[in-house]
Amino acid sequence: MSTLLTPTGFAVRQAIVRSIPLWVLIGVLACGWALLGPKTTGRFLDTSTSIGLYLFYILATGGIALGYLGWWLSLYLKGMMSTPRHPWQLAIRENELMISTGRVDTFVNIDSVRSFRLLSDDNWDKMNGMEDFTLVAKLGKFSRILIPGSAQNFDEILEGIRRSRTVEVVLVE
Repeated sequence: MSTLLTPTGFAVRQAIVRSIPLWVLIGVLACGWALLGPKTTGRFLDTSTSIGLYLFYILATGGIALGYLGWWLSLYLKGMMSTPRHPWQLAIRENELMISTGRVDTFVNIDSVRSFRLLSDDNWDKMNGMEDFTLVAKLGKFSRILIPGSAQNFDEILEGIRRSRTVEVVLVE
């Protein structure tokens, strides 16, 4: 059974989930500061904690891992979306877009959306786990709903929206 949310509630929930990588990055930087900080500030960490933090920092920030993290974050911040674990289901009924993620559902009135933007990954090499297409429905000044291109009926929904609204296509590099 899924929970029915308002479009704004859905957008807020999605924004919170999308901010998790930022908090992980802040945690990695905090671990790095904890490793380097005691030497310069006079604080002292016991040896086992220092070794544990040091190993975590090395494993989390290897050169290749940092490269992929940077690439992934750049796509993520440009609005691209990670592929969801469970395929989303989309439908249009009486000028309302129904979005079902499996856990949460919402109904968005197509006329109340400020703008639609189709983001397309234009890189020659695609990143695994990231969508090639993401439809962004901008609800307000700060709220937006991102819809993955792997959602069921995505192409039909996109064509249905294009019949009544303009959809801006943006190539993301």
